[in-house]
Amino acid sequence: MFLAQTQDTDFKKLFPYFGILIAYAVIFEGILGGIYSYCRRFFRVKSSFELDKLLYRHINTLGIQTLENPHIANLIQRSQQWLYDTLEVFMESVNLVTQVVRSVISGGVIVMFAPTIVPIFLIFKFITFIPERYFNRLSFNWYVDNSEERRKRSWIVGYLSDPRQLQEINIVGAFKYLSQKIIDFYQWYHRGILHIVTKREIVRSLLNILGDIVILVGYSFVFMALMVKRITVGIATFQMSAIDNFSGAVGNLLGSIGVFNDLSPKMTDLIELMQLKPAVPDGTVVLPRLQKPPSIDFKNISFRYPNSDINIFENLDLSIQNGEKIAIVGENGAGKTTLIKLIARLYSIQHGEILINGTNLSGLKIDDWYKNIGILFQDFNGYVSLTARENILLGKPMQPTSEERIIEAAKQADAHEFISRFKHGYDEILSERFKNGTRPSTGQWQKIAIARMFYRDAPLLIFDEPTASIDAVSEYKIFNRIYEFFKNKTVIIVSHRFSTVRNADRIIVLSHGKIIEQGTHNALIKRGGTYANAFTLQAEGYQAEK
Repeated sequence: MFLAQTQDTDFKKLFPYFGILIAYAVIFEGILGGIYSYCRRFFRVKSSFELDKLLYRHINTLGIQTLENPHIANLIQRSQQWLYDTLEVFMESVNLVTQVVRSVISGGVIVMFAPTIVPIFLIFKFITFIPERYFNRLSFNWYVDNSEERRKRSWIVGYLSDPRQLQEINIVGAFKYLSQKIIDFYQWYHRGILHIVTKREIVRSLLNILGDIVILVGYSFVFMALMVKRITVGIATFQMSAIDNFSGAVGNLLGSIGVFNDLSPKMTDLIELMQLKPAVPDGTVVLPRLQKPPSIDFKNISFRYPNSDINIFENLDLSIQNGEKIAIVGENGAGKTTLIKLIARLYSIQHGEILINGTNLSGLKIDDWYKNIGILFQDFNGYVSLTARENILLGKPMQPTSEERIIEAAKQADAHEFISRFKHGYDEILSERFKNGTRPSTGQWQKIAIARMFYRDAPLLIFDEPTASIDAVSEYKIFNRIYEFFKNKTVIIVSHRFSTVRNADRIIVLSHGKIIEQGTHNALIKRGGTYANAFTLQAEGYQAEK
């Protein structure tokens, strides 16, 4: 600018300045900009995985009783969506500092020629910030207030995307019904969002018009100075640029503050989740790997599920001796699976105590207890993205893998034969939705899950309806192997098929959370009570089928 205003036309003198501009462009805009861009992407990639890991590890510590709470379930879903917004905190912090520097420098320039403009701009920008904050809060509250309904719809979306769920959905013609539930909700939900957006944009448009007027007021100071020739055209251009920079910088600064304001309630959700403690606190008593099977004593226990007023058990007493093979039978809702969940310490009991070898279960370190038990639930896990081998070795995932023991466990569960027929044998992925994968039948899945329990070989083994989907011949073989293979273990079996429990050391009959009968198969048959009647009915059913 200085050379342009002089009469010197020796453009060679401009070369150093051109050199400085080129160096600036290369170093700051090119190299440093590239480094910044790389660091930003690197930070995002690395942080996304670390944030995922941090979240799922913490969720795992909370326990089933905590995770089944509807409020916690909504909180987790929102936190999973907010998680990556934490990256914006870092990015926006850099932007905030940049805008502060821009605002200070450009504001300082304006103060030198029109000091009254600065407070006018600041007041106006603050006025525009208030409605933005208001509408951000409205949007957030609308989102949070509908968390549960959105979570319900996300489950339905899962149903409509899962081939196994779609089988029944399409056959019964439920697709349109379920799809319409999603459509109806989101049409209503989006109307609420658009209502907020419409109001926001109307207010924003009016404030933008006022903002333009404020800038024109700033320009008028420059034009008046130019008209009376207090400044040159070049200086006028510079001052107008300073006004634009100040307006933009202050607007961006308040925008960054708005982003932080928007992120604040999201971070509050994340902080609340990360500060949650398990509803079932961990114990402090160390339990080593048991060399002998444990005894279990229920002492006058009473239990009801969280958020329920109905007791499943009231003053229940039950003793299971070490090495005893116990079968638990009873009608649906009698409390059989609940009893198993209490042994697994998934829930806290309201009254009484459960003793493991005389030590209160609630006082044991939970991980130590889990190292000594194996449980096959009715809704057992099938790890479809893993191989058949991995699905079995997950019975003892942290121990050195023994191929011999994996095959032996599969044989005991009557699974080795069909696994061997897979194209890739034990290396077969267990889902047709993966390349070269195979989908086992329901009965085959159950055999693989049972094999996992054979491989685990824990001092205490619990089987909840372990053969519900298995053919009668395989069921007979598997139960005989369970009784034989685990003869030096404490074993608890829950089953509706009385033919599978007749060889148990003791059969316990539950009804409405109470033990109404117990004894050996022969003793209960002679008694002629509930067990005998149910056994006879099942036997007659088998005879009729034949």
